[in-house]
Amino acid sequence: MVEEIIKKLENELSLDINSERQVVYILSRIRKLIEFEKSENKYPYLSFYTDLSLHSLIDRTGREPRHSILEEFIKIPTSTHRFGFHTDFSNDLNNFFSDHNLNQLSEDNLESFIFELGKVISDTPIKVVLDSIEYTILLKPPKNKDESGLRIVIPPYLK
Repeated sequence: MVEEIIKKLENELSLDINSERQVVYILSRIRKLIEFEKSENKYPYLSFYTDLSLHSLIDRTGREPRHSILEEFIKIPTSTHRFGFHTDFSNDLNNFFSDHNLNQLSEDNLESFIFELGKVISDTPIKVVLDSIEYTILLKPPKNKDESGLRIVIPPYLK
C-alpha cells in the first residue's frame, strides 16, 4: 500500500503544479501516508495543511504548534506572516519528500503549489477559542502569489 501511494505521488509530482485539484490530490496522498505511519507529530505543519485542505471546518486547534500560532495571529493580527506557515510548511513538505525518497518540488512548482493551496484552504473556517471567546479565522483566496488572504472574524459582541 505505501509503495502504491508513493508511486502515485511520484507521478503527480513529476508534473507542473497548476491547479487546486493537483494540490488536493497530493495532500490527500500525503495524508494517507502520515496517518498510516502515525507521523503527524513529525510533520505538524504539513498535517495542519492536510486538515485544512480536506475538511470543511477546523475546530480542534489545541495541538501544538498550530494553537500557539493561531493564538498569536488573533492577539497580534499583524502576524499574518507567522500564520501563513509557508516556510515551516515548505520545510515539512521537503522533509516528507526526502524521508520518502521523492523529488523535491522546484522553486517555481513550490510557489505554484502554495498559491493553489491558498485557494484550496480559503473555504475552510478555523474556529479558535481563547479566554472563552470563539474566533473564526477565514482565509480569503489569494489574488496573487504574494498575498496570504487572511483575516479574522471577531464575534459581534466584541466590536
